[in-house]
Amino acid sequence: MQQCSTCDWRHRCGQTLNREYYRHASDLIICSHDFYMEHIWTKESRKREGQLPLLPEASTVVFDEGHLLEFSAQKGLTYRFHSETLSSILTGYMDQDVREESLTLVEEILELHDNWFAHLSDSAIAVEGSVRKDVPRTEAMIEIAKAIAEKVDALLEQLVFDSELYVMEDYHVKIMEEYLEFFAYGLRTLLQDGEGIHWLEETETQTSLVIMPRLVEDILRKEVFSQKIPFVFSSATLSQAGDFSYTASSLGIQKYASFSVNSPFDYESQMKMNGSVAQSEKDKWEEMGRALNQNKGHSLLLFSSLEEMNRFRKWADQESWNFTIIYEGDREISETVKAFQQEPTTVLCSYHLWEGLDVPGESLTQVLISSLPFPPNDPVFQAKRSHSENPVNEVDLPYMLLRLRQGIGRLIRSSADHGSVRIWMTEEQVTTYEKQVQEVLPLPINWN
Repeated sequence: MQQCSTCDWRHRCGQTLNREYYRHASDLIICSHDFYMEHIWTKESRKREGQLPLLPEASTVVFDEGHLLEFSAQKGLTYRFHSETLSSILTGYMDQDVREESLTLVEEILELHDNWFAHLSDSAIAVEGSVRKDVPRTEAMIEIAKAIAEKVDALLEQLVFDSELYVMEDYHVKIMEEYLEFFAYGLRTLLQDGEGIHWLEETETQTSLVIMPRLVEDILRKEVFSQKIPFVFSSATLSQAGDFSYTASSLGIQKYASFSVNSPFDYESQMKMNGSVAQSEKDKWEEMGRALNQNKGHSLLLFSSLEEMNRFRKWADQESWNFTIIYEGDREISETVKAFQQEPTTVLCSYHLWEGLDVPGESLTQVLISSLPFPPNDPVFQAKRSHSENPVNEVDLPYMLLRLRQGIGRLIRSSADHGSVRIWMTEEQVTTYEKQVQEVLPLPINWN
């Protein structure tokens, strides 16, 4: 953690500048979903501490791309513990002139903390299509967490004595108290069985334990939509065949008025919708290769996971192409998209760009969807399924149809655009889901 008093960006960081700007706005404030959610989650605590909330009171709130609000709410409610942060905080504490009782507690917490993260890393299970690794709720994991929670509570009590003795700077004490209280609250959420969802995220340089309340929609209903003001949502993918219930239920919205307007595009003349049944993954890659060659590139390939994209890449690397194929993750996403736009024949392979990619013109005249984008079996979606009466119809199918519509929407971005979309399914998926898929598409699927 960086102390504000020593930060190079003091008084110039994004939050400070945005907050100052928003306070002087009188009619219209434009901010991100993330910033609004941060305002909601922190406004009461900021008031208690004598600070102004991040945003002033509003008479109406409009959420553009409203289907993304759930993800911002989840992000704002998560407790993310980096493996190195607690050690950094407590090591700084040990450098202060503090009492022996406090130093002993710090050493015990650091040892337990290191053992805990070692256990989490050893037991974590990777999930295809997600960065969230499943961490089994073992007795050993819970016992270590309980021990850390007890020690942290004891250290918070010791901080009171240390601050009264004036052996530490008041600002430094406050920074430590805030983080330890944050850490303790996250642990309590974890220890309450059934109340929280947890997972591990690991990169080459960092390991993080993430804890999130299970029912985000309940918190949204209480903290956001209980306000007696209008909330307006807009998005091309809020509904599915005119049904808004999936988005509404995921956000905790019980009563609402809704309507839909037709697309301004002439899909019948601008695009073709094709479907293929994959007998094997190798056959699918070969079909994709033929489609790419026939279109001479100019294509976006969408995959359901990084793992699926890498399997295609392994096959594609053994083939020869008359155009460049670029892959998400090889460089910064902005550079990847720029390269795709500047060289019209380039093929872009991605597993995240089902939405947010806007490339009108000849650079993108074909979208190939490798498989139906069902949600992964990671801890967040497993929790959603476990608290659903019909997981397939209430969780998996709505998510897949929403994602599919977003992917298809990458093709036609203006009235001058044209091209084709091809979707691959298994025979079982065609039998089970063809009717639901067809209902949300702008055109009938031509199977071949």
